[in-house]
Amino acid sequence: MFYQAVFMLVQWRIFLRREYLYYITYILANTAFFIFRLDKSLQFLPLHLTGVADEYLDQPLVIFAFLMYIRFGSYFLQLRETQQRVYIAAKRLELFFIGFIILKCILIPIHLPKLVSAYFYLAAVLLLTILALPVIIRLLRQKNLLNNFLVMGALCITVGGVMGPIVALFLPNMGDGKVIVHLGLEIGILLELLLLNTGLVIKGKLAQQRIINSQEYLIKQMQQTNMLKEKLDGLQEKLSSDLHDDVGASLSSIQLYVEVIEKVIDKNTLRAKELLAQVKTNARDVIGNMGDIVWALNNGKAYNTSFEDRLKNHCYELLAPKDISCFVEIPDWFHTRVSNISVLRNLMMVTKEGLNNIAKYSQASHCEVQAILTDTQLMIRITDDGIGFDTTKINNGNGLRNMRQRIEAIGGQLMIDSIKEEGTTIGIMVPLPHLSQGS
Repeated sequence: MFYQAVFMLVQWRIFLRREYLYYITYILANTAFFIFRLDKSLQFLPLHLTGVADEYLDQPLVIFAFLMYIRFGSYFLQLRETQQRVYIAAKRLELFFIGFIILKCILIPIHLPKLVSAYFYLAAVLLLTILALPVIIRLLRQKNLLNNFLVMGALCITVGGVMGPIVALFLPNMGDGKVIVHLGLEIGILLELLLLNTGLVIKGKLAQQRIINSQEYLIKQMQQTNMLKEKLDGLQEKLSSDLHDDVGASLSSIQLYVEVIEKVIDKNTLRAKELLAQVKTNARDVIGNMGDIVWALNNGKAYNTSFEDRLKNHCYELLAPKDISCFVEIPDWFHTRVSNISVLRNLMMVTKEGLNNIAKYSQASHCEVQAILTDTQLMIRITDDGIGFDTTKINNGNGLRNMRQRIEAIGGQLMIDSIKEEGTTIGIMVPLPHLSQGS
């Protein structure tokens, strides 16, 4: 156990991960427990614990060790990030451990009869085992090799811990000072050490295989990059066509508005002001569209901004004046996976249009934009806590049809879910094959 603690200390020094500190504490607590229990029968320490001090370093200490092992397992298996239900069950188990330690420490000065204390400890250990079993079963069902080694180690400790108080019931004086009472726990911990180290070896091999897979992936990416360069001319031609359609149409409308203004400015000043406001709006849209096109062409380099940064700037300019807070989360993998210029630009324009609708119509206090990657598709989710609307009465006035057309043009889907007085969710889904340059 001492060498295992040193090994884990080295692991912590290399990786600086807190779970290794929890495991070291687990090892040291068990080591102290066994030393004091052995000294009770062998009398090899210079000073011997007696009375209340001996009781505090008996049951509370070994339960504290189990608590540290549970925490180690939770962080080592990353339950909070990957398995929320199991993580919640593990936290409940931790609370029971802490409750037992506190209650036991309160009862020690009362000096309960040994038989009563033994039954209390046995009942607590059995209850802990019952609470731990669902966590163990859920992890074993996942058929993850590393999980299985760690869980089997926990099972060995659990069985060993239960054996001790049961054996003590059949020994004189409740087995006080008898090494055999702790033999099951000792064997359980030794088996746990063996299983954990086997799991760490397997984890190292898996990490090595992931590195090899990553290298192979990079080689394939380089090959694909060479192919993508050959198709860039075609994409630029398509983008030129989009530029002509979007920006050209807006400029044409501005020209028509100006001609109408010239005719009505002397006769109908109010109408002229309305048309000027529309010209201003169209001009702003042209500037925004041009900016999005240049940004998409350079994948953000022209402005030194990522997709997330550009959206955050848009949110600040658009939503802050209306006291609408906005949370934007676009992970780093986004620009690596979305290399198709047309897809990138349309995703930006549709997302901005969704935020525009929130600013104009939602009466929300908070909205969120998140990018999520699955095995088959990219999804951008736009949510708000506003007043919602009737999705059966979608019209061109709020731009939703235009948004849908843009997403369908890049091979994706637009889903809209809105509940009156609860808010709206817009889901943009694009299959993974459509995200790359060659699609």
